[in-house]
Amino acid sequence: LAMLIWPFIDIYWIISISLYKLLPNKIVSQKEFAEICSKLAEIKYFQGDVQFFECVGIHAINNALKWFKSQGILTTQSVVIKKSTFLTQSRGQTVSVFQLAEVYRDKQAIDELSNVINSYRKPNHNNNINDHNNKKQLLLTNSKL
Repeated sequence: LAMLIWPFIDIYWIISISLYKLLPNKIVSQKEFAEICSKLAEIKYFQGDVQFFECVGIHAINNALKWFKSQGILTTQSVVIKKSTFLTQSRGQTVSVFQLAEVYRDKQAIDELSNVINSYRKPNHNNNINDHNNKKQLLLTNSKL
């Protein structure tokens, strides 16, 4: 039974450590944030920190993001693109954007959330690293994104 749940917990953990990308008060589209999570999941998979390749899938990430919205960790709004450029989506298109809820706009709150989720992950030599080394590794990984 645990083997069915662990991939989902890893997805939630990946999203929780990706929340640092929204600090201090950034707003990103759902698509962009899902891609950030997917890229981080891929890096963590090949580093051996995540054991399930399912974590890389955008569909699974988007489903897990619904939980983060329902728990009030992420706030979401629909925004209509008024002006288009070659870098943005089409003019007149509605896009969902994410922002951290007020309570989660500091590193300590994100640390606590990711540590709680991490405690439910499948035991693995890589996810038993102490918090200091984990944060240092996360900063190095995030700089690669």
